[in-house]
Amino acid sequence: MMVVWLEMSALKVFKIVLILLLMITSTSFSQELFDDFSGETLDRSIWKAANRKWGEHEAGISHGGVVPANVYLKDGKLVLCGNGDLYTGAVKGHGQSQRVGGAVSTRKRFGPGRYEVCAKIISKLGVLSAFWTFYYKNRDMNHEIDIEIPALDSLGNYNLNWGTLANWRGISADDNSSVNKYLGNIADGNYHIFRFDWIAAIDGQPSKVAWYVDNRLLYTSSESIPDKPSHFWLGVWFPWWIGSADFQTESMSIDWVKISAISDMVGK
Repeated sequence: MMVVWLEMSALKVFKIVLILLLMITSTSFSQELFDDFSGETLDRSIWKAANRKWGEHEAGISHGGVVPANVYLKDGKLVLCGNGDLYTGAVKGHGQSQRVGGAVSTRKRFGPGRYEVCAKIISKLGVLSAFWTFYYKNRDMNHEIDIEIPALDSLGNYNLNWGTLANWRGISADDNSSVNKYLGNIADGNYHIFRFDWIAAIDGQPSKVAWYVDNRLLYTSSESIPDKPSHFWLGVWFPWWIGSADFQTESMSIDWVKISAISDMVGK
């Protein structure tokens, strides 16, 4: 009887563990997403409006982080605002009212797949328009894939038609692969499709990330490729190196976001 009881207890434990794993997977990890922001308000089951600050510089060059007040829907678009150096409005950031941005992140985490954002970037220098995956546990486990605009061009000047394409597995210089690339005429006031394919290692082929703008391949990396399911972020913010922000408020407008499973893309 003791053996039977132990077997039944082990089976119950197995079932409980299986149910918990399924619950965790269903709530925190996913492979598919599409949102065209057609509702009246941000879908809180998909997105979380960020209220935080990061990237403070040791030299004291400061910014006010990102706040939910700079996130809203208008005319079927997601609008992410950045309040520059000339801002005198009522929105308060973290420690200051200027250089305050807006950002959203997915509530679920996503793994390898195709990430696409149809967006009209901010067409003024002094603020960053960005899309990125993010998983952070400690300094040695910082997994990211980034598209950041503007970036330094071939002449060493910040250029709105250039972007930084990067991926990380830590925070040191040896933990990332990063390159600045001409993205095309993306600061023309029109919507463009920003995309990266995060492809896991399979059948002897290494993992890699490939970046595209308007379906034109720009760059492929096979170094420091993340392997942790991550939240996907869309945002505008003011890193310390971005330069002066000589405006009141500018905004990035996003028409739609799509994340697709990778199963039908291996090797493409």
